[in-house]
Amino acid sequence: MKNPTNSQPSSAANRHPVFQTIILSLSLMAVLLFGSNNSFAQTTNAFDTAADPAYSGDVAGNGLGTAGNPNGGFGFGPWTFTIQNTGGAFISSTGPSGDSFDIWNTTVSSSTIASRPFASPLVPGQSFSVQLRLNSLDNSGTTNSLVLEDTNGTPIFTYWHVGFEPNNAVDGHYSDAAVTNGAAVGFSYNYQQFCSFTFTLNSPTTYTFTDNTTGHTFTGVISGSIGQAAFVRGNSTAGTGGGGDDFQFDALQIVSASPPTFTSSPGPGSFSGSRSNLSVQVLDGSIPVNPNTIVLKLDGATISPNIAKSGGVTIVSYSVNPPLSAGAVHAASITLADNNANAYTNTWSFTTAFQSLPSVIPGPIVASNQETGIVIFSTNDDWVGANYDSNSGKTVYARFSMEFDNLNGETGGGGGYGGLQFISGGINGPQHVIAGNAWVSQSWSVDPSPAPQADLNPETPIVFGEWHTIVERVDYSPSGNATVNLWLDPDFTQTEDAQPNSPVTVSTVNTFDTIALRTGNGTTSATFSNIVFAATSAGAGFAVPAAAQFLNLIPAANDPSAALATPISAQVAFGSFSIASNSVVLTLDNTAVTPAFTVATNAITVNYQPHAPFAAGSSHTVALTVTDSNGTAYSTSWSFTVDPYPTLPVNIPGPIDVIYSINSDLGIQIFNSQNEWIGGNYQSTSTNTLYTYFSMEFFDLNGETVDDVGGCYGGLHFYEGSNERLLAGQSWLRNSWSIDDKSGGEGGELALPPVETIVVNEYHTIAIKSVYSPGNNTAVTVWLDPDFTKAEASQPNPPVVASMDNTFDNIRLRCGNGSAAAEFSNIVMSATSPFAAASALKLQSLAGNLSLSWTGVGTLQSAASAKGPWTDALNQANPQTIATTNSASFFRLRQ
Repeated sequence: MKNPTNSQPSSAANRHPVFQTIILSLSLMAVLLFGSNNSFAQTTNAFDTAADPAYSGDVAGNGLGTAGNPNGGFGFGPWTFTIQNTGGAFISSTGPSGDSFDIWNTTVSSSTIASRPFASPLVPGQSFSVQLRLNSLDNSGTTNSLVLEDTNGTPIFTYWHVGFEPNNAVDGHYSDAAVTNGAAVGFSYNYQQFCSFTFTLNSPTTYTFTDNTTGHTFTGVISGSIGQAAFVRGNSTAGTGGGGDDFQFDALQIVSASPPTFTSSPGPGSFSGSRSNLSVQVLDGSIPVNPNTIVLKLDGATISPNIAKSGGVTIVSYSVNPPLSAGAVHAASITLADNNANAYTNTWSFTTAFQSLPSVIPGPIVASNQETGIVIFSTNDDWVGANYDSNSGKTVYARFSMEFDNLNGETGGGGGYGGLQFISGGINGPQHVIAGNAWVSQSWSVDPSPAPQADLNPETPIVFGEWHTIVERVDYSPSGNATVNLWLDPDFTQTEDAQPNSPVTVSTVNTFDTIALRTGNGTTSATFSNIVFAATSAGAGFAVPAAAQFLNLIPAANDPSAALATPISAQVAFGSFSIASNSVVLTLDNTAVTPAFTVATNAITVNYQPHAPFAAGSSHTVALTVTDSNGTAYSTSWSFTVDPYPTLPVNIPGPIDVIYSINSDLGIQIFNSQNEWIGGNYQSTSTNTLYTYFSMEFFDLNGETVDDVGGCYGGLHFYEGSNERLLAGQSWLRNSWSIDDKSGGEGGELALPPVETIVVNEYHTIAIKSVYSPGNNTAVTVWLDPDFTKAEASQPNPPVVASMDNTFDNIRLRCGNGSAAAEFSNIVMSATSPFAAASALKLQSLAGNLSLSWTGVGTLQSAASAKGPWTDALNQANPQTIATTNSASFFRLRQ
């Protein structure tokens, strides 16, 4: 007998109030109840516990039987109870779910069988799990068993313990299609403890059975289909010696194995997809993927991808040649099977990038709180490329329609926003103009940051579900701001110039290599349609203008630093009538010149290359007149200034004031790649050396008084595009004169020796030496308040020496934040050192005398002995002649 002192009377009212529960859980529902170490997302097909309200009131005795066999949970058929002689079934008041199912019998040759059909037979990959509690088994004929049966009740698999086994015995018993009475090794008889078991069907004929309490498992084979579970409590002819012998169970569930997950590129429903590359990453589910079963299709045709598996990840990739058709929807699918022959299919479609303008995406596209943005155009689109960066002189039109369904409770103080946005540097790069609804407006508006937000004209409040159309014209200027014109609900029967409502015009940074649809925050949602990008107003939908348009002026109007050998060019878009090349008159500085022409269907491009370079810093005016075939003349003129700094050294005397509240964080750009001395001369392949020195003082430090706090910064700042490089002056976390290696991110601040706390209205000078080496960091040396009468190696203040990326193509003067202000003067860039050359004495024989000369600066001294004493020579002429005498003289140069 098992622990006879723990036996309880057999009356139903006193059945086993104490439990120790050991838990298995494989379903999401069970995770919430009991916890799990299984990281796969599985599907729960069936679940039931004794605590289900359906069993309320089915108490001791034969409550389940007399109450009409109620059924709880889901995914199972009705309970059936078969009782021979004395026995019954009821809900015990304790168990894993708070209750448990309980079957019992006490008389000779009695038994109770509780059966629960499955909604459908187990299939490979599915598991049936349950928690069992074995109580007293008083003799060798007493048995508690779990039986998995077919739908006719024929046993397929059985697991059991019999009476008189030692408490906590290590082996149970099982039977299947190949074994009549096998040893379930390590499956303990844990007296009066709930233990958890899982039967997993691996294939139609193989299984794994797991004791989740001990971690032991065994495998076997079955014959037939498992359609129900039966719980059997039985006595032999000896009967039972007392109570406490009930068979209890709880938490019945059936789960399906988690499927593999698929991540594709281009992704499902994506735009601007690659035309030449297709890939899928497959992450194993509960059962590993068999890579030999993978079939990849593109537009219905089977293709032969590269397949590589590492760990639980399979990469399927294919290079498409020839490339897919541009701006079109393409379909792809991947089918595969896992190691248990379960088949899976993933099908998706995507839109490929466009080659040229106009590019049209009809939509509709829903963006619901898409703060990261839905990319619709990118560098995959050939027309985007690098055509709209800081060197662009192009014009592009954008058109789209949209309506809002939700603005996250926007009241005009921030809360919701959305629209079409220009972004540079990929989807996570700097964000520029967004048109639709700006952050602090309840009307159709634009946020052209860093320029202020503005409502569109006419001011129109946003009404949910009401569609509106926006057209943007963006004119780019090399190394300058773009000019952006925005129309709300234009009249497309009229030309651009004849619109009834004037556009909102802003000047701001609007470089881009990515176009995205964005909405935020919270519940904000909007729908976009009829998205068009075009090179002309007609492409954007405006009526063809009656007048010719002058586009893409080179150099750009008011360009402050055109190249010395700049070409002169303009594109003339035809109006209602064509323009012939013999009707074009081009003048440069009031002198007619003879241009060349490139003629297209609706435009003519006029090109002229001056015979000789322009003078540095010179200003010029271009005038262009054309006459269309109807005899109407159109004219334009523009001026530009030639690069005033084509060669080194260059000097900006100043003073230049930089005030954060006026110049913002962008500061003032003083040089850029259009200055020919910069060009591409200081990139990663450079072998140049550049000296920079300047003086500056702070007027206001924005309240900063101590290190490591931040509050103020400023100085001369090297940039490559919009990427920050070396800042020299005051770094963010220093209140002393210092430098900041911005290429490495924040934290590269170094104080310049001697450490000088910055005092307002006190000028200091900083000198920088940058030595470039191909493929390596720049060797940077920085001095504070150098003495230019001395050589580099003889400076009174030691420099800071650092290795950093200081490649650049533009230089800015910056100062921030808040009330911060500074002044710069005497800014010099030079290829040669501004420091005095190292001194050297030279003594040579000349016509019987000695000639004495020296390089560098210093005071000539003489002595009768090499050890001195030394006195200043009366003759400080350089050079000078010294008569030959019989006495020895020694000379030195004191600096």
